[in-house]
Amino acid sequence: MYPAQYTAFTGEGAPDRCLRWPEVQPLVGVSRTPWWRMIRAGDAPRARQISPNCVGWLAGDIAAFQAARAPSMEAA
Repeated sequence: MYPAQYTAFTGEGAPDRCLRWPEVQPLVGVSRTPWWRMIRAGDAPRARQISPNCVGWLAGDIAAFQAARAPSMEAA
């Protein structure tokens, strides 16, 4: 659905881009309400205000969230 560049966010020295909800949702795998609950509980990165009616997440924050939640290969 989304190009491969959305799954491999940042490399060394790459600038962080701001992702809106339609880009974040397939990456985190939860719907909007559980996501906001996770943010409120401190389990997910907080959104950043882009404009008065617009928020987004830094790609690096989402990548770190994914890495922290990924099951380890040793557990398999």
